[in-house]
Amino acid sequence: MKNEYKLRNGYNMDGVCKLAIYTYGVKHQHIKAIEELGELVQAIEKSIVGGDHNVEEETADVEIMIHQLKTFFNGERFTGPKRETIHGVKGMLLIIKDLSYLITELSRAYNGYDHNVILGICKVDEALLHIREIYYVELIEKYKVAKLERLCKNILKCHRSR
Repeated sequence: MKNEYKLRNGYNMDGVCKLAIYTYGVKHQHIKAIEELGELVQAIEKSIVGGDHNVEEETADVEIMIHQLKTFFNGERFTGPKRETIHGVKGMLLIIKDLSYLITELSRAYNGYDHNVILGICKVDEALLHIREIYYVELIEKYKVAKLERLCKNILKCHRSR
């Protein structure tokens, strides 16, 4: 995955993610991450049954949210269990399990309970790599740049209105 995205407005992914956390707050971004993870789960489920899906678009959203979560946790190196890509429905169900794990851990963190968000981020990072092996990487990248630019525009608009 690219770490640096040169956006039309001169910002990069790190800058936009830091601005998003600063602008909207950590709690809000936890909820946003849960929402985006859930939407990716739904898209994968549609893909499994052969329906129209938007896995690439939702993957772009989740990659941006994961970057924000990593930024919030002070850019720690996230390394977790690596596993071989499992293709087919079984592999997709494992990806859904990893996404769901992070949803649970973010919910626990939001509510002040003991949590393991860092392990959840590791699992989702690994799951995103597997998604990139199965779906269209170019489309994910296209969506990601467009979404980062839109996020930056919304953040700047929010700051101007304050």
